[in-house]
Amino acid sequence: MGGLLHKAQALVESVEHGDPVEGKRSLERLAAGIRQSLVTAPAITDLCKECAEQLAQLGRCAQVLIPALQDAGLRGALERRSTVFLGLLQQVQIAQKQVESQSALMATELSQIDQAINVTLPALGVF
Repeated sequence: MGGLLHKAQALVESVEHGDPVEGKRSLERLAAGIRQSLVTAPAITDLCKECAEQLAQLGRCAQVLIPALQDAGLRGALERRSTVFLGLLQQVQIAQKQVESQSALMATELSQIDQAINVTLPALGVF
């Protein structure tokens, strides 16, 4: 997202030093892309939640089954799988938090871009 903000700042500077109408169009395209990302983010968050629930359930099932296994080889294999499930669960939870965090940043950046388009540029005579 830092790259996105940097790109937005570069576009604002291009408006100041170049063709302001083209700069405004570029900002509008950037804003449209961010809006599309914000529409997609909740679906990704939902998938992360669903995946996390399934991984947690698999981990719980494995933990219940491990003591019941008589074969040491199977018990060891299931313990390894259980560890993998828990590791994946942590990664999915981290990914979910990152999506939520990035969505908040994108919303802030979108607000700044909208302000540039709707307030700053018109104040500079760009319509």
